[in-house]
Amino acid sequence: MRIAILSPVWFAVPPSGYGGIEWVVSLLADGLADAGHDVTLFASGDSHSKARLSYVFELAPSEQIGKSLPELRHALACFDRAGDFDVINDHSGPLSIALGDLVETPVLHTVHGPLDGDPGRVYEGLAQLAPGVGLISISLNQRQDPKEHRYFHELVEPHLVEGIEYLGEVSHGEKVELLQNARATLFPIEWEEPFGLVMIESMACGTPVIATRHGAVPEVIEDGASGIVVGNYREMPAALDRADVLDPLECRRYVEERYAPERMVEDYLRVYEAAVARASASV
Repeated sequence: MRIAILSPVWFAVPPSGYGGIEWVVSLLADGLADAGHDVTLFASGDSHSKARLSYVFELAPSEQIGKSLPELRHALACFDRAGDFDVINDHSGPLSIALGDLVETPVLHTVHGPLDGDPGRVYEGLAQLAPGVGLISISLNQRQDPKEHRYFHELVEPHLVEGIEYLGEVSHGEKVELLQNARATLFPIEWEEPFGLVMIESMACGTPVIATRHGAVPEVIEDGASGIVVGNYREMPAALDRADVLDPLECRRYVEERYAPERMVEDYLRVYEAAVARASASV
């Protein structure tokens, strides 16, 4: 099958640091190529993939995040070649959803974010609720915008009390090491998380996740086996003791069975084939 995968243009594939979508795209493109499919990855030129790489920007234009022109040029490079592919899988966002209506090639849009509202984040001084428990804060987002810097300094930094070490953005290797050596990963979200890749990464490292019951959390975590689902962040300190008895190998097994890259590739192929068949039937 001739498959085009359109990644967001802002970070390389795979990313050197932040970039959950780009990691998903990387695993998917490589897996499809390994399965013998003709895969073209539309990403920045500093990307590396087993798929054929097509790019407009030699380096990911991360400093231009939020600007429409780079995103439009990147997306058009893919859709201008729509006739070369059996299916296009877009991971880049709303702009490409509009462009998909202009081509005859079936387009599958993978939506990585919420469909309504803005994500809310919770930054609380959890160390104050669990004396003696060391916490490490890992940045979940690059703060390029001045408003984000101000938000961090005014509403997050004051809560970095004794017992909390703020690391900022870390590399993939550093992240894996942190997760492997952690007692648990705390995921105190207050928004309707559409998936939560960090939970998968943690469980894959054998580290249970303690998360608040929002969005996809109850679907992603096997409560009492690969992690603990709580009602709110105040319940997290007590949940730590329950998490201590969870089997790291069970956490890993759970991820391998449900979220392994090979499983993802198989599932995507079924959807691609259905989209192509539906498009052929309508001709």
